[in-house]
Amino acid sequence: MSVGFADAPPWAALYVPAELDVSTVEDFAEILTRQNVRYLMAHPETPLLYQSGAFYRIQPEFWLSIPWALQATRQGRGVDCKVLAAWRAAELRVFGGEPYARCVGSEHPTPTEILYHVRVLRQDGRLEDPSAALGMRSVTEGSKAWSPSLLSR
Repeated sequence: MSVGFADAPPWAALYVPAELDVSTVEDFAEILTRQNVRYLMAHPETPLLYQSGAFYRIQPEFWLSIPWALQATRQGRGVDCKVLAAWRAAELRVFGGEPYARCVGSEHPTPTEILYHVRVLRQDGRLEDPSAALGMRSVTEGSKAWSPSLLSR
């Protein structure tokens, strides 16, 4: 039996992969996208990403599904690339007639670490970057980049 979002306490699954790479980021983004698809199908009244008020802000430790991303937005915390891309990919699958829209990751080496970024691959082959549309200035901009090392800061 499932309960409504308002009735459910937050919970989190913790999984720590042996290594973080683009494939792992994409695997987790697909899981999040599928959860978001289920949520949108059950809650079609959910605001679309670009009308929701969501904005980009680095949150490396959180992989938030749509209802929790909306809550973070309402609280002024923002959400990052993996959350925004998984929301948008789900939205395209459910409402946009693009069942093959998916999240794609990329890595951006810097002198001190590897930064990861997640965008949406549209069914027609175009890349859409919800983070850039919602406030991210640059993948490699220090405070605006996602890196595993941010988890320990």
